[in-house]
Amino acid sequence: MPTISTATNQQIESLVSQYRYSISNPVTILKNRQTSLNARTTVLSDLKSKLNALNTLAKDMKKTGTTSKFSTYAFESSLSSVVTGAATSTASAGTHSLLVTQLAKADKVISSQMTSSATTIAATEGAGSKRISLTVNGSTVNVDFSIADGDSNSTVLSSMATAINASSASVTASVVSDTSGTSRLVFTSKSSGSAQAVSMADVTGTVLNSIGLGASVISGRTGSTATEGGYLFASTSLLDSKFKLDGIDIVRGSNSVSDVLTGITLELKGVQLPTDTPVTLTVSSDKSAIKSTIQEFITKYNDALSYLTSKTSVNPDNKTREILASDQVFKTLRINMRTIIASSVTSVTAGNPTLLAEIGIKTNSDGTLTLSDTTKFDEALASNVTKIADLFNSSNGLAGQLNTLIESFTASGGQIQIAQDGASNQLANITTSLTRTNAQIDLKVASFRKQYESLYSAMTRISLQSQSINSLLTQLYG
Repeated sequence: MPTISTATNQQIESLVSQYRYSISNPVTILKNRQTSLNARTTVLSDLKSKLNALNTLAKDMKKTGTTSKFSTYAFESSLSSVVTGAATSTASAGTHSLLVTQLAKADKVISSQMTSSATTIAATEGAGSKRISLTVNGSTVNVDFSIADGDSNSTVLSSMATAINASSASVTASVVSDTSGTSRLVFTSKSSGSAQAVSMADVTGTVLNSIGLGASVISGRTGSTATEGGYLFASTSLLDSKFKLDGIDIVRGSNSVSDVLTGITLELKGVQLPTDTPVTLTVSSDKSAIKSTIQEFITKYNDALSYLTSKTSVNPDNKTREILASDQVFKTLRINMRTIIASSVTSVTAGNPTLLAEIGIKTNSDGTLTLSDTTKFDEALASNVTKIADLFNSSNGLAGQLNTLIESFTASGGQIQIAQDGASNQLANITTSLTRTNAQIDLKVASFRKQYESLYSAMTRISLQSQSINSLLTQLYG
């Protein structure tokens, strides 16, 4: 059988490629459809994301009572060096007076002044394990530490501090070098207030007694001096914060007070004289936060609507259609979103605005929103928050209507999932069709190749035979 040359083989491959191209139109059609469906799937996913972002906010904005986005309050102090604070949604608008006469403090117990390099404690107590007990708010913890022969006073104090800090006691300890040659051990309660007052006792040994904190000092809350051990605050009443709120005397164990005004946490910072002018506390609707919520709503609504409008549009000039242009269900969604926003809210309190335009929010020609009249908006907010809140969270408010509409598309089994499932099924069918069609084309191409190669072989044989005959004739007849 004649051999096919490289050049001839290239010619055959070129012819085979041309043949494959001529019969591959069904594959091209399927791939174009596949590309279109993949694009549709992407658009549906992006649309769902934008609608979910709007819907999450709408669900928050339709809430009422203390969970409402419009029940947000701002706290203002006329003297932040004395008191600051924060308000939650359970607060009530109002004005209060506050006079702080004492701040809460952590209890402190200070040892006697000890010569740092001396070995007084070790000499008195002897080497071995020692134990003291620390009691705070009714809870007692034992603390163990060791003393070695010849330990300096500063070493013993440091060992005690380390053991205390490693324990579960509600007390911290530190060694303070009050002069270049002396040291004192300071015990500090981890929390402020009289209820957190510190008590202590020797259990094994008499170390506390050796450092000036014997039983009589502790039981009598003897005050410390420049050299003698005792309490920094002799009376536990000095550990509490004391203030007058609206003329009422109040005592608390902390400077962070959240149980005197509902929804308000006060942070006491400084002390006043009894003759000082009380600080004015003002609790009011947080207009800035509410305005930010409305701006966020406008942004997310515009984002979702603009995307939906873009993907359902038809270009009249070149007659091109966007991915969702033929989906009436999504075109209807766009119409319904615009209808909700443009319609009057019938459930508002009598006399309150029923349209967004009445609070300064303009609906543009493309359906998007703009806070165009901030003066009108601020006036509505300043006069009564419900003038704005009602439009969104009353029984037939915009937020509730949008939430219901959007969830019919984004929820499990909603319109978007139906469309996505349909696209997925079509893509699966196209994949199957592509596999089958490519296999059929491969068979046709293989048959074409075989036929052409056979034809070429036959033509080559005929050519060779013709050459042989011509050669014989030349030999016979010259």
